[in-house]
Amino acid sequence: MADSIYDKPIEYRHPFIFYIGHIPAFLDIHLARYFKQDVTEPHNFATIFERGIDPDIDDPDINDPKKCNPHSIVPDNWPDLNSVLSFRDTVRQRLMAVYNDQKIIPRSLGRVLWMTFEHEVMHVETFLYMLIQYKNVRLPKGVIIPRWKPSYDQVPKADLITIPTQTVTLGHDDDECADDTDPLSLPFGWDNERPSRKVTVQSFKIQSRPVTNGEYLYFMKTTINKGYPSSWIPVDPSLFHYKVRTIFGPVDMNVAVNWPVMLSQEQACRYAEWTRMRLPTEEELRCFYDLHKRPDFESNVGFSYWHPTDVPHDKNVQTLGSGWEWTSTEWNTYPGFEKSKLYPGYSSDFFDGKHAVILGGSWATHPKIIRRSFRNWYQRGYPFVFCSVRLCL
Repeated sequence: MADSIYDKPIEYRHPFIFYIGHIPAFLDIHLARYFKQDVTEPHNFATIFERGIDPDIDDPDINDPKKCNPHSIVPDNWPDLNSVLSFRDTVRQRLMAVYNDQKIIPRSLGRVLWMTFEHEVMHVETFLYMLIQYKNVRLPKGVIIPRWKPSYDQVPKADLITIPTQTVTLGHDDDECADDTDPLSLPFGWDNERPSRKVTVQSFKIQSRPVTNGEYLYFMKTTINKGYPSSWIPVDPSLFHYKVRTIFGPVDMNVAVNWPVMLSQEQACRYAEWTRMRLPTEEELRCFYDLHKRPDFESNVGFSYWHPTDVPHDKNVQTLGSGWEWTSTEWNTYPGFEKSKLYPGYSSDFFDGKHAVILGGSWATHPKIIRRSFRNWYQRGYPFVFCSVRLCL
């Protein structure tokens, strides 16, 4: 079982062991920088665990800087699990000492603690979408196994909701340079969330809910398309027989037929072209979310369930839930954008024309980052993220 930690279920990602070491190493590096101290031993962990890889999936080569983001040295052999876990525990003690020693936490330190926390919960989701691709996925401890119920009827066709012309505010104001003077109580954000900016959005129509597995399967049957989503497992592709991946193992399509389909942006665009519709822009999807906001407790986010759930079976509107949502907006700079001083490459290392903005959140997204200003991104062809799509006109 211990050997499985070195498995790599997604070829474009490091093995599991990297993420076990990456989360504490990232925290340790930033605590050491803030307090002007040495990193925790073994010191080489800071060299191999600081940053992961995001190679160009069309032409992956992690040794070519034109085909992969800046990343840590990739060792010939990863450290053993026990040494990584011991390192993790030592870093946790270092963190707890900070909390115990700091009677008043200045905003500059607060930013370090906030950033490293959100970094960790983002990689919880990374770990989970890797796990559902893993052939030896096991049931989560302490999580109740769902009583899967087949759906023999597909949900009605999604309504098209008209969104009027309006001005939408994107992002929020969080000046990293003012950390020495601003109070700790002000919200923090990543560099791609600031500054706030206004954009005028023309009237458009958008689906009331995301596209489902059943709808995508119908598209594949109709177009004789064999490019199934990576969230599915082929049983007999010649008969379009697939199962859907979950953290509990694969489930029959008749269980997941009304779940949002998890797919790449490239697959979403092909589906949209077939329907003679399109993906929404970031600004359009934000307008829709703002006008139809629902309480988080009504949405399948933040581990309310450990799997996607059905879209509404009636004509109700679904905003957040089950998966992030693709937009057509390229991940890029914008007027007023400035790199973070704390983590300069967080956003800008991926301004390469190959990534697109996603919004919302999935069943595995921590509630802290399901905030209005939060933006995420993935390569357009990356098929493994928990990301769905709704279309617009």
